[in-house]
Amino acid sequence: MREFNQAVSLGRDCQPAAQSRRHFGKQNCPSCVFDHQVTPHPALIAYLENDCRGFFERDDLEIAPQGWVQNKRYKTQHMHEFPNGIEQDYERARSRHDHICENLRKIIYGRVPTLFVCRSKTPELADTVSAIIRSKNPRLRFHVLVVVDRPDLPPTKPFPDDWRGNDDYYSSAFSEFRIIPRRLTVGEVVGQQATRFLGHLRTGKF
Repeated sequence: MREFNQAVSLGRDCQPAAQSRRHFGKQNCPSCVFDHQVTPHPALIAYLENDCRGFFERDDLEIAPQGWVQNKRYKTQHMHEFPNGIEQDYERARSRHDHICENLRKIIYGRVPTLFVCRSKTPELADTVSAIIRSKNPRLRFHVLVVVDRPDLPPTKPFPDDWRGNDDYYSSAFSEFRIIPRRLTVGEVVGQQATRFLGHLRTGKF
C-alpha cells in the first residue's frame, strides 16, 4: 500500500474532492481551487503550467446560457461563487479564488507527500499532469490518480446528492493508498489557525 500525507483534488469537478474527503477524512484533504469549479483538462494543464495565475480575471467572466458564470477564455464553470451575480460578488469570489490557488501552489512547491486525485475519461492525463508537477518540484513525492469515468455505475446517493458518484467505485480506486497525517510543527498550527480566522473574516461565518 502506498502512503501519503494528504489527498488533493485536481477536478474535473467537485466529485473527486467529495469522494477523497469521504474516504480519507476531511482533515487529510486540503481545499484547493479545483474543488468548487468545473475545469476542462486543457484548463487544468494551463493552471498547473502557469502556477494558477491569471485564471479569474473579470474580463474573462460571463454568464453562461445555463445561468452560471463561466470563463470564456479557459471554459471553466463557476456554479457556486456568484449567487448575486458577477458585479456584486466578483471581489469576494476573486479573493477566495486567489486564496485557494495559493493553497495549491504551496502543496506543489512543498515537501508534503501528496496523492493528487483527478476524474477523467482518459487515464493518460496522469502522465501529463505528473510531468508538469515534477518539473515544478522534483523533490515532491506524489502520485496522480486518475479515476476513470464510469457512467454505467449508478450514483450511491439519490438526487440531489447524485453528483457525488459511486462510493464503492471510488473506494476501490483508493484501496491501494493510505493517508497518514503528518504531525504539524507549532508554527504550522499557528499558521493554520490564522488562515482559518482570516477565512471566517472573509465569509462572515464564525
